[in-house]
Amino acid sequence: MPRPPIAAGEYYHVYNRGVLKQPIFFESRDYQRFIRNLYEFNDTHPIPDRRTHRPSRSGREPIVSILAWCLMPNHFHLLVSPVENDGLSLFMNKMADGYTKYLNKKYQRSGHLFEGRYQLKLVENDSYALQLSKYIHLNPKELIQSNNHEATLSFIDNYRWSSYPNWLGKKSFSSILDWNLLQNVFGPLKMQVLHPTDLEGL
Repeated sequence: MPRPPIAAGEYYHVYNRGVLKQPIFFESRDYQRFIRNLYEFNDTHPIPDRRTHRPSRSGREPIVSILAWCLMPNHFHLLVSPVENDGLSLFMNKMADGYTKYLNKKYQRSGHLFEGRYQLKLVENDSYALQLSKYIHLNPKELIQSNNHEATLSFIDNYRWSSYPNWLGKKSFSSILDWNLLQNVFGPLKMQVLHPTDLEGL
C-alpha cells in the first residue's frame, strides 16, 4: 500500500521496531548514540567528522521538529513535524542508515536492524497530539510492570530514554526538542504531566 503524502507543518507519529521484535538497544551507549543521532541528523548540513570537528549547535537548519520521543529496548516512538515536504523521509532514512551501520559495526552483525520501513500515522489535531504524547511517554510502563500507579509514574518521570523528563524541566537531551513549537501546541508543558488516571485501563 503506497505511503500517503507527507506534508510540512503536519504532525506525525513515527515508529519502528527491531526485526522479529529483537532488541535495537543493548546498553546505555546505544541509547545515547541514537539520541545523539536525533540531534545531529536533524540538519540539512552534512554531519561533521567527529575526529576533527565538534558538532555545532549554531547555524543548524533542522529537517523536522521533534515534539516527543521515547526509546524502548526493541522499538522507538517519535512525534514530529516536517519542516519541508520531504523532510521526514530524509530524516528517517538518515536515522535508520546511520544507526544500523553503527550497531552492525559495534556488534559485528550484518543485515537489517529494523522491521521494514518506519511506520507513520497522521496526527490530525492538537487534542490527538496531546493524547499521543501521553501514549509515547507512557511506554516505559512496560518495563516496570507494577500495579502501583505512583511507582510506575515515578519510574516514567526518571526514565532516561524519553523526552518526558524534559517536559518536567530536566535538561538532559533537551536540545533535541523544538521548544517553540511545543509551547504553541501544548502550552506550559508542566501542566501536561501524567497522572494515575492516565494508567487506568492500560
